[in-house]
Amino acid sequence: MTRTWKRIVLAVALVGLAATLQPVMAACGSFATMTTITDAGRSYIWTEGQFDASYAYPPYVLAYTPPVSPNLDGVWWRLGAGNPTIGLGDDSGAFDFIADGAVYFYGPGAYGSYFGANIFTGWGADGSVDGCIELSDQCSCVLLSDSDGDDTKFALIAARSDANLQTFFEQPGNDGSGNFAAIILKSLPQPNVVQANRNPVTNDLDLIRVRVDPPSQGVYAKDGCQCGPSGYKVLAQILPRGSAAPSTRSLGAWSELPTVGGGAQGETNLGQTIDLESQCGASNVDIWLTAQVFFTDGFSASTVSSNSTRVECGPNYVEEPTQIDRQDRGRKNRPLTPRGSRRR
Repeated sequence: MTRTWKRIVLAVALVGLAATLQPVMAACGSFATMTTITDAGRSYIWTEGQFDASYAYPPYVLAYTPPVSPNLDGVWWRLGAGNPTIGLGDDSGAFDFIADGAVYFYGPGAYGSYFGANIFTGWGADGSVDGCIELSDQCSCVLLSDSDGDDTKFALIAARSDANLQTFFEQPGNDGSGNFAAIILKSLPQPNVVQANRNPVTNDLDLIRVRVDPPSQGVYAKDGCQCGPSGYKVLAQILPRGSAAPSTRSLGAWSELPTVGGGAQGETNLGQTIDLESQCGASNVDIWLTAQVFFTDGFSASTVSSNSTRVECGPNYVEEPTQIDRQDRGRKNRPLTPRGSRRR
């Protein structure tokens, strides 16, 4: 059975369960619902660029395009009590957010149509969930991420539990077709290279000043639940000069750059700069940077942001690196010389 059809079968059962919303016994004592579905309607979910919804009831798309890719991933936690280490804290733990059907959608239907996705899961979904939400008026945070190899899209969704320990993530507003406002996964913020200085003796980059700005989209937090994003680390791939830009977002494919002086990075606040170094000067190479973006309680997406501008390192340069200040994010994959001018 394919993942899509597993979700469809699960969705039939979950819609019936959503209609009753009766607690059932589970690992943490009760099934404390977390969902985008309410009696009054629902907020549909999709990944920007993956799914362009035709607004009807519900939003759908033709041409056999699901609302999310097979790379969708997710995690949830109770604000202030989550811990990314399996077995600790109040969070989704080892629960497989995607494979176990917490996000589901219908399709393909007539003429190849797919419909927007929904969330239906909860604390106590099974024994792999760590801890439990215990009181009303507590914030649950859900982080969804989806990657196509060149970029990672995310949605941070948050709301408070009600008196029955149920958490509803429907968003204020209207999509024009009677649904609540949609939850659309948007791009993680990527690194901006502000400055790069080369050591004239070793050709190493003694300083790479980087900034990652807060995202302007992708956060869907209700009820004052401040689940992030909050900070970042800068990771790198160093490739032979002229190589193609990295096309993987897997966290394990990138290495953390040290700070100036050789120290380990901490979490840098979004909007603030960090000074890094790279001992890359022995041969002509290109440095590509990406950002691992953090949310509250230490959680991050399982994939990283799109690439920064390329930074050259090694004996041969078109120009000596001094200042790089790239304002046009839309040109991120066009190689720049160290001062930002185009190669000729």
